[in-house]
Amino acid sequence: MSKELASILARAYDKPKYSIKNSQGVLNAIRNRRVLRGYRITSFDMENCFGSISTILALELIENDFETKIKQHTKIEKDDFISSLRICLDECNYLLYKGQFYRQLNGIFMGNSVGSIIVQIVTEHIINEVLKQLKKDRLIPPSVWIVYVDDHLVICREEHIDIILRHLNAFDPGRIKFTCEREENNSINFLDLTLIRQLGSITTNWPTRSNDREGPPKYCSLTYVPKLSESLARRIKYFIPEITIANRPDDKLTKLYSKEKDKVDPLQSSDVVYRIPCSTCSTLYIGETCQKLYNRKQQHKNSVSATNLAKPKMASALALHTKTNGHQFDFENIKIIDRKQNKKKLQIAEINHIIMNKDRTCN
Repeated sequence: MSKELASILARAYDKPKYSIKNSQGVLNAIRNRRVLRGYRITSFDMENCFGSISTILALELIENDFETKIKQHTKIEKDDFISSLRICLDECNYLLYKGQFYRQLNGIFMGNSVGSIIVQIVTEHIINEVLKQLKKDRLIPPSVWIVYVDDHLVICREEHIDIILRHLNAFDPGRIKFTCEREENNSINFLDLTLIRQLGSITTNWPTRSNDREGPPKYCSLTYVPKLSESLARRIKYFIPEITIANRPDDKLTKLYSKEKDKVDPLQSSDVVYRIPCSTCSTLYIGETCQKLYNRKQQHKNSVSATNLAKPKMASALALHTKTNGHQFDFENIKIIDRKQNKKKLQIAEINHIIMNKDRTCN
Protein backbone atom coordinates (compact mmCIF):
# COMPACT_ATOMS: atom_id res chain seq x y z
CA MET A 1 0.00 0.00 0.00
CA SER A 2 2.90 2.37 0.79
CA LYS A 3 4.37 1.83 -2.68
CA GLU A 4 1.04 2.55 -4.36
CA LEU A 5 0.46 5.73 -2.34
CA ALA A 6 4.06 6.85 -2.96
CA SER A 7 3.51 6.41 -6.70
CA ILE A 8 0.36 8.55 -6.59
CA LEU A 9 2.04 11.28 -4.53
CA ALA A 10 5.10 11.30 -6.80
CA ARG A 11 2.87 11.99 -9.80
CA ALA A 12 0.93 14.66 -7.93
CA TYR A 13 4.07 16.47 -6.76
CA ASP A 14 6.25 15.78 -9.80
CA LYS A 15 7.21 19.44 -10.29
CA PRO A 16 8.68 20.66 -6.99
CA LYS A 17 9.63 24.31 -6.86
CA TYR A 18 12.78 23.99 -4.77
CA SER A 19 13.75 20.31 -4.61
CA ILE A 20 16.45 18.92 -6.89
CA LYS A 21 17.48 15.33 -7.60
CA ASN A 22 21.24 15.57 -8.10
CA SER A 23 24.24 17.82 -8.72
CA GLN A 24 22.99 18.65 -12.20
CA GLY A 25 20.03 20.36 -10.54
CA VAL A 26 22.48 22.61 -8.67
CA LEU A 27 24.21 23.55 -11.92
CA ASN A 28 20.90 24.34 -13.58
CA ALA A 29 19.90 26.59 -10.66
CA ILE A 30 23.11 28.63 -10.59
CA ARG A 31 23.83 28.71 -14.33
CA ASN A 32 24.32 32.33 -15.44
CA ARG A 33 23.31 33.44 -11.94
CA ARG A 34 24.94 36.67 -10.73
CA VAL A 35 25.78 37.10 -7.06
CA LEU A 36 25.06 40.70 -6.18
CA ARG A 37 27.25 42.71 -3.84
CA GLY A 38 26.50 41.87 -0.22
CA TYR A 39 25.05 38.42 -1.06
CA ARG A 40 26.58 35.21 0.26
CA ILE A 41 26.20 31.48 -0.45
CA THR A 42 24.93 29.58 2.58
CA SER A 43 23.98 26.00 3.36
CA PHE A 44 21.24 25.11 5.85
CA ASP A 45 20.94 21.52 7.08
CA MET A 46 17.92 19.93 8.77
CA GLU A 47 19.12 17.64 11.55
CA ASN A 48 17.58 14.15 11.66
CA CYS A 49 15.40 15.03 8.69
CA PHE A 50 13.13 11.95 8.59
CA GLY A 51 12.84 11.64 12.35
CA SER A 52 12.00 15.33 12.85
CA ILE A 53 9.01 15.64 10.54
CA SER A 54 5.63 15.26 12.20
CA THR A 55 3.29 12.77 10.53
CA ILE A 56 0.37 14.93 11.68
CA LEU A 57 1.76 17.87 9.70
CA ALA A 58 2.42 15.67 6.65
CA LEU A 59 -1.14 14.31 6.66
CA GLU A 60 -2.57 17.80 7.08
CA LEU A 61 -0.64 19.18 4.10
CA ILE A 62 -1.63 16.29 1.85
CA GLU A 63 -5.25 16.50 2.90
CA ASN A 64 -5.28 20.22 2.04
CA ASP A 65 -3.74 19.50 -1.39
CA PHE A 66 -5.94 16.52 -2.24
CA GLU A 67 -8.54 18.31 -4.37
CA THR A 68 -6.06 20.50 -6.26
CA LYS A 69 -3.12 18.13 -6.78
CA ILE A 70 -3.86 14.51 -5.88
CA LYS A 71 -7.45 13.79 -6.92
CA GLN A 72 -6.67 13.76 -10.65
CA HIS A 73 -4.06 11.01 -10.16
CA THR A 74 -6.16 8.44 -8.30
CA LYS A 75 -9.62 6.91 -8.06
CA ILE A 76 -9.29 6.50 -4.30
CA GLU A 77 -11.65 8.74 -2.35
CA LYS A 78 -10.11 11.44 -0.18
CA ASP A 79 -11.05 9.92 3.19
CA ASP A 80 -9.79 6.47 2.15
CA PHE A 81 -6.57 7.95 0.79
CA ILE A 82 -5.81 9.85 4.00
CA SER A 83 -6.77 6.85 6.17
CA SER A 84 -4.50 4.56 4.16
CA LEU A 85 -1.66 7.06 4.34
CA ARG A 86 -2.15 7.39 8.11
CA ILE A 87 -1.81 3.62 8.47
CA CYS A 88 1.41 3.65 6.40
CA LEU A 89 2.91 6.52 8.42
CA ASP A 90 1.74 5.77 11.96
CA GLU A 91 1.36 1.99 12.09
CA CYS A 92 3.85 0.51 9.57
CA ASN A 93 6.90 1.75 11.48
CA TYR A 94 8.28 -1.40 13.09
CA LEU A 95 11.74 -2.92 12.93
CA LEU A 96 13.26 -6.18 14.15
CA TYR A 97 16.49 -6.04 16.16
CA LYS A 98 18.04 -9.04 17.95
CA GLY A 99 14.76 -10.89 17.91
CA GLN A 100 12.74 -8.01 19.39
CA PHE A 101 10.29 -5.73 17.56
CA TYR A 102 10.60 -1.98 18.09
CA ARG A 103 8.35 0.84 16.95
CA GLN A 104 9.53 4.30 15.89
CA LEU A 105 7.36 6.73 17.83
CA ASN A 106 8.33 10.01 16.15
CA GLY A 107 8.90 11.16 12.60
CA ILE A 108 8.88 9.38 9.25
CA PHE A 109 10.16 5.80 9.12
CA MET A 110 13.11 5.81 6.68
CA GLY A 111 12.22 2.37 5.33
CA ASN A 112 8.76 3.57 4.36
CA SER A 113 8.14 3.88 0.60
CA VAL A 114 6.33 7.20 1.08
CA GLY A 115 9.13 8.65 3.23
CA SER A 116 11.07 10.54 0.55
CA ILE A 117 8.06 12.18 -1.09
CA ILE A 118 6.68 13.15 2.35
CA VAL A 119 9.99 14.84 3.22
CA GLN A 120 9.84 16.73 -0.09
CA ILE A 121 6.26 17.92 0.51
CA VAL A 122 6.97 19.12 4.06
CA THR A 123 10.29 20.74 3.12
CA GLU A 124 8.71 22.73 0.30
CA HIS A 125 6.01 23.89 2.72
CA ILE A 126 8.62 25.02 5.26
CA ILE A 127 10.45 27.07 2.61
CA ASN A 128 7.21 28.71 1.49
CA GLU A 129 6.38 29.63 5.08
CA VAL A 130 9.82 31.16 5.65
CA LEU A 131 9.56 33.18 2.44
CA LYS A 132 6.13 34.45 3.53
CA GLN A 133 7.65 35.57 6.82
CA LEU A 134 10.49 37.37 5.02
CA LYS A 135 7.95 39.14 2.84
CA LYS A 136 5.98 40.09 5.95
CA ASP A 137 9.17 41.50 7.45
CA ARG A 138 9.74 43.41 4.19
CA LEU A 139 13.06 41.70 3.57
CA ILE A 140 14.48 40.84 0.15
CA PRO A 141 14.00 37.09 -0.50
CA PRO A 142 16.98 34.88 -1.44
CA SER A 143 17.88 34.90 -5.12
CA VAL A 144 18.42 31.11 -5.02
CA TRP A 145 16.90 28.49 -2.73
CA ILE A 146 17.27 24.83 -3.67
CA VAL A 147 17.13 21.73 -1.50
CA TYR A 148 18.36 18.15 -1.76
CA VAL A 149 16.53 16.09 0.91
CA ASP A 150 17.82 17.85 4.06
CA ASP A 151 20.50 20.13 2.55
CA HIS A 152 19.43 23.65 1.55
CA LEU A 153 21.54 25.90 -0.66
CA VAL A 154 20.60 29.56 -0.30
CA ILE A 155 22.04 32.71 -1.87
CA CYS A 156 20.86 35.72 0.11
CA ARG A 157 21.99 38.98 1.65
CA GLU A 158 24.61 38.36 4.33
CA GLU A 159 22.63 40.16 7.04
CA HIS A 160 19.59 37.94 6.35
CA ILE A 161 21.34 34.61 7.02
CA ASP A 162 20.67 34.61 10.78
CA ILE A 163 17.10 35.79 10.21
CA ILE A 164 16.39 32.93 7.82
CA LEU A 165 17.93 30.43 10.25
CA ARG A 166 15.77 31.81 13.06
CA HIS A 167 12.60 31.46 10.95
CA LEU A 168 13.53 27.89 9.95
CA ASN A 169 14.01 26.87 13.58
CA ALA A 170 10.81 28.64 14.61
CA PHE A 171 8.67 26.54 12.24
CA ASP A 172 8.29 23.58 14.62
CA PRO A 173 10.39 24.25 17.76
CA GLY A 174 11.45 21.19 19.68
CA ARG A 175 11.19 18.92 16.64
CA ILE A 176 12.79 20.53 13.60
CA LYS A 177 16.24 22.05 13.97
CA PHE A 178 18.40 23.60 11.27
CA THR A 179 22.12 24.32 11.34
CA CYS A 180 23.97 26.79 9.14
CA GLU A 181 27.24 26.62 7.21
CA ARG A 182 28.56 29.84 5.70
CA GLU A 183 30.96 30.14 2.81
CA GLU A 184 34.65 30.33 3.66
CA ASN A 185 37.19 32.02 1.39
CA ASN A 186 34.33 32.69 -1.03
CA SER A 187 33.57 28.97 -1.43
CA ILE A 188 31.25 26.33 0.05
CA ASN A 189 30.69 22.62 -0.48
CA PHE A 190 27.25 21.36 -1.50
CA LEU A 191 26.59 17.70 -2.43
CA ASP A 192 29.69 16.68 -4.42
CA LEU A 193 30.37 20.22 -5.67
CA THR A 194 32.49 23.08 -4.47
CA LEU A 195 30.80 26.40 -5.29
CA ILE A 196 33.14 29.36 -5.66
CA ARG A 197 31.92 32.98 -5.64
CA GLN A 198 34.19 34.93 -7.94
CA LEU A 199 33.69 38.45 -9.35
CA GLY A 200 29.92 38.27 -8.97
CA SER A 201 29.55 34.86 -10.61
CA ILE A 202 29.65 31.25 -9.39
CA THR A 203 32.11 28.66 -10.62
CA THR A 204 32.34 25.02 -9.58
CA ASN A 205 34.81 22.16 -9.52
CA TRP A 206 32.54 20.25 -11.92
CA PRO A 207 34.69 18.53 -14.59
CA THR A 208 34.51 20.03 -18.07
CA ARG A 209 33.45 17.90 -21.00
CA SER A 210 34.81 17.70 -24.52
CA ASN A 211 33.17 19.92 -27.17
CA ASP A 212 31.47 21.88 -24.33
CA ARG A 213 28.54 19.49 -24.23
CA GLU A 214 26.08 20.02 -21.41
CA GLY A 215 25.35 17.48 -18.73
CA PRO A 216 27.38 15.55 -16.17
CA PRO A 217 30.37 13.42 -17.23
CA LYS A 218 29.94 9.71 -17.83
CA TYR A 219 31.73 7.47 -15.38
CA CYS A 220 32.84 3.87 -15.63
CA SER A 221 33.52 2.10 -12.34
CA LEU A 222 36.37 -0.43 -12.25
CA THR A 223 38.03 -2.30 -9.40
CA TYR A 224 41.47 -0.80 -8.79
CA VAL A 225 44.49 -2.96 -9.61
CA PRO A 226 47.88 -1.24 -9.05
CA LYS A 227 49.71 -0.31 -12.29
CA LEU A 228 47.14 -2.09 -14.46
CA SER A 229 44.34 0.41 -13.67
CA GLU A 230 46.46 3.44 -14.60
CA SER A 231 47.39 1.91 -17.96
CA LEU A 232 43.81 0.87 -18.66
CA ALA A 233 42.49 4.34 -17.80
CA ARG A 234 44.87 5.98 -20.29
CA ARG A 235 43.80 3.63 -23.08
CA ILE A 236 40.09 4.16 -22.38
CA LYS A 237 40.63 7.94 -22.30
CA TYR A 238 42.33 7.77 -25.71
CA PHE A 239 39.61 5.77 -27.44
CA ILE A 240 36.57 7.04 -25.46
CA PRO A 241 37.45 10.56 -24.24
CA GLU A 242 33.98 11.26 -22.82
CA ILE A 243 34.37 8.43 -20.29
CA THR A 244 35.98 9.07 -16.91
CA ILE A 245 37.28 6.06 -14.99
CA ALA A 246 36.30 5.92 -11.33
CA ASN A 247 38.37 3.34 -9.49
CA ARG A 248 36.74 1.46 -6.63
CA PRO A 249 38.51 -0.55 -3.91
CA ASP A 250 38.28 -4.31 -3.74
CA ASP A 251 37.73 -4.19 0.03
CA LYS A 252 34.27 -2.96 1.01
CA LEU A 253 32.58 -2.20 4.30
CA THR A 254 30.25 -5.15 3.76
CA LYS A 255 33.23 -7.40 4.47
CA LEU A 256 33.63 -5.84 7.91
CA TYR A 257 30.04 -5.26 8.97
CA SER A 258 27.11 -7.64 8.95
CA LYS A 259 23.77 -6.62 7.54
CA GLU A 260 21.80 -4.42 9.93
CA LYS A 261 18.50 -6.21 9.47
CA ASP A 262 17.84 -9.26 11.61
CA LYS A 263 16.84 -12.45 9.85
CA VAL A 264 13.16 -13.26 10.19
CA ASP A 265 12.33 -16.73 11.55
CA PRO A 266 11.25 -18.77 8.47
CA LEU A 267 8.18 -19.99 10.39
CA GLN A 268 7.04 -16.36 10.68
CA SER A 269 7.11 -15.95 6.89
CA SER A 270 3.96 -15.87 4.77
CA ASP A 271 3.21 -16.07 1.01
CA VAL A 272 5.57 -19.01 0.55
CA VAL A 273 5.86 -22.39 -1.17
CA TYR A 274 7.23 -25.00 1.24
CA ARG A 275 8.21 -28.66 1.40
CA ILE A 276 8.07 -31.18 4.25
CA PRO A 277 10.13 -34.39 4.04
CA CYS A 278 8.90 -37.76 5.24
CA SER A 279 11.03 -39.13 8.11
CA THR A 280 10.59 -42.72 6.96
CA CYS A 281 11.06 -42.53 3.18
CA SER A 282 12.23 -40.04 0.54
CA THR A 283 8.73 -38.67 -0.11
CA LEU A 284 8.11 -34.92 -0.03
CA TYR A 285 4.95 -32.91 0.48
CA ILE A 286 4.89 -29.54 -1.31
CA GLY A 287 2.38 -26.86 -0.43
CA GLU A 288 1.71 -23.13 -0.49
CA THR A 289 0.26 -20.75 2.05
CA CYS A 290 -0.55 -17.07 2.39
CA GLN A 291 -0.62 -17.30 6.18
CA LYS A 292 2.38 -17.69 8.46
CA LEU A 293 4.20 -20.96 7.88
CA TYR A 294 4.04 -21.76 11.60
CA ASN A 295 0.23 -21.76 11.49
CA ARG A 296 0.17 -23.89 8.35
CA LYS A 297 2.51 -26.43 9.99
CA GLN A 298 0.15 -26.73 12.95
CA GLN A 299 -2.79 -27.25 10.58
CA HIS A 300 -0.94 -30.15 8.92
CA LYS A 301 -0.31 -31.76 12.29
CA ASN A 302 -3.97 -31.40 13.24
CA SER A 303 -5.12 -32.81 9.88
CA VAL A 304 -3.07 -35.98 10.41
CA SER A 305 -4.84 -36.60 13.71
CA ALA A 306 -8.27 -35.85 12.26
CA THR A 307 -7.94 -37.83 9.01
CA ASN A 308 -10.28 -40.78 8.51
CA LEU A 309 -9.23 -43.25 5.78
CA ALA A 310 -12.89 -44.06 5.24
CA LYS A 311 -13.26 -40.57 3.79
CA PRO A 312 -10.05 -40.08 1.75
CA LYS A 313 -11.49 -37.24 -0.35
CA MET A 314 -11.60 -35.05 2.76
CA ALA A 315 -7.92 -35.64 3.61
CA SER A 316 -4.76 -33.90 2.38
CA ALA A 317 -2.06 -35.79 0.50
CA LEU A 318 0.25 -35.42 3.49
CA ALA A 319 -2.28 -36.91 5.91
CA LEU A 320 -3.12 -39.77 3.51
CA HIS A 321 0.55 -40.69 3.11
CA THR A 322 0.96 -40.70 6.88
CA LYS A 323 -2.16 -42.81 7.60
CA THR A 324 -1.80 -45.20 4.65
CA ASN A 325 1.89 -46.04 5.13
CA GLY A 326 2.26 -45.51 8.84
CA HIS A 327 4.98 -42.92 8.19
CA GLN A 328 5.70 -39.65 9.96
CA PHE A 329 6.59 -36.34 8.33
CA ASP A 330 9.55 -34.37 9.69
CA PHE A 331 7.79 -31.09 10.51
CA GLU A 332 10.92 -29.67 12.14
CA ASN A 333 12.68 -29.72 8.75
CA ILE A 334 10.01 -27.81 6.87
CA LYS A 335 11.74 -25.62 4.26
CA ILE A 336 10.71 -22.60 2.18
CA ILE A 337 11.46 -23.17 -1.52
CA ASP A 338 9.75 -20.16 -3.14
CA ARG A 339 8.11 -16.82 -2.37
CA LYS A 340 5.41 -14.90 -4.27
CA GLN A 341 3.31 -11.88 -3.32
CA ASN A 342 0.33 -12.80 -5.49
CA LYS A 343 -2.00 -15.72 -4.61
CA LYS A 344 -2.28 -16.93 -8.20
CA LYS A 345 1.49 -16.73 -8.71
CA LEU A 346 1.92 -18.63 -5.46
CA GLN A 347 -0.35 -21.43 -6.68
CA ILE A 348 1.47 -21.60 -10.04
CA ALA A 349 4.81 -21.79 -8.24
CA GLU A 350 3.49 -24.64 -6.08
CA ILE A 351 2.38 -26.58 -9.17
CA ASN A 352 5.75 -26.02 -10.86
CA HIS A 353 7.64 -27.36 -7.85
CA ILE A 354 5.34 -30.39 -7.66
CA ILE A 355 5.97 -31.10 -11.36
CA MET A 356 9.74 -30.71 -10.94
CA ASN A 357 9.66 -33.19 -8.04
CA LYS A 358 6.92 -35.46 -9.39
CA ASP A 359 8.90 -38.66 -8.68
CA ARG A 360 9.18 -37.77 -4.98
CA THR A 361 6.03 -35.93 -3.97
CA CYS A 362 2.92 -37.41 -2.44
CA ASN A 363 0.78 -34.58 -3.85
